[in-house]
Amino acid sequence: MRHDPDFIVDKFHSTRIGPDGATRYKLSADRMTHYPDDDITELDAPRLISYGSGKSTVTVTSRKATLSKDGENAYLKEDVRLVRSPELGGYGLDAHWNDDFHHALHTLLTGE
Repeated sequence: MRHDPDFIVDKFHSTRIGPDGATRYKLSADRMTHYPDDDITELDAPRLISYGSGKSTVTVTSRKATLSKDGENAYLKEDVRLVRSPELGGYGLDAHWNDDFHHALHTLLTGE
């Protein structure tokens, strides 16, 4: 079976609006590619911004991501970074996910 995309979207942008009409999330990527054989959607250079009501804005970026089949979850990988805005109560600090450490720990604990 071939693993060819059925569509590719460059400069992808999506916004999720809450019942009150306020923006909840914005998801963008340099490229979105969907593969119909396994119903996988991959993102290149994704950026997810979460706007919490009364909470600080959180921005998460990475080099790659995979969307769940229903589109409800984005699994970010490769150089994942999280930043909370100081304007809305965050510290302006960023967190960096170390993929190599995570994979080594997972292998050690699960034997996979």
